[in-house]
Amino acid sequence: MNNLKVYNNLCYSRKEMNRNKGDGGYYESHHIMPRWMGGNDSDDNLVLLTAREHYIAHYLLFRHYKDRSSSASFHLMNNSCNSEYRDSRKYEELRVFQSKLWSGDNNPSKRADVRAKISEKVKGKGNGMYGRVGDKNPAYKMKHTEEFLNYKRKLHGTKIKYKGVIYDSIRYAEKITGISRYKLKKLNEFR
Repeated sequence: MNNLKVYNNLCYSRKEMNRNKGDGGYYESHHIMPRWMGGNDSDDNLVLLTAREHYIAHYLLFRHYKDRSSSASFHLMNNSCNSEYRDSRKYEELRVFQSKLWSGDNNPSKRADVRAKISEKVKGKGNGMYGRVGDKNPAYKMKHTEEFLNYKRKLHGTKIKYKGVIYDSIRYAEKITGISRYKLKKLNEFR
């Protein structure tokens, strides 16, 4: 099956129907040439599709191109729709494809240049907490319950034994014993 031909037939046949959002039907606006391919928001490039047609259009693009952009677009379509009506086989096909595509060294977040770019973006004024000190900080005067702190210690802590007592984390041992973490690390056994 020629997925691109089916896609074009779907888009252009619906374009000829001259649908309007106010005519009582539910329609979603779709870019005939997707934005990730350089498509724009002009009326010539937009078509109104039903939700099902829109889903199928993105699926056909994914089936034809099988690249990051088409898979990401179809993935967003799947994440934004009600899972009760999602076609599980199509979704599985997409996720398996993306898993292979983004695994190992292909994952951009593992590349040093991408990590450096992300790091630069969240420094200084790019950080959401920049300048939020004192009562401007959402955590200002916030106190955690002992139950929550114990949960976090167990979740993230490395158990440590000091003088026969087992502590959930090095920080907790430091707080209780009054001995610095540095000394505790040198003197004690980790569990």
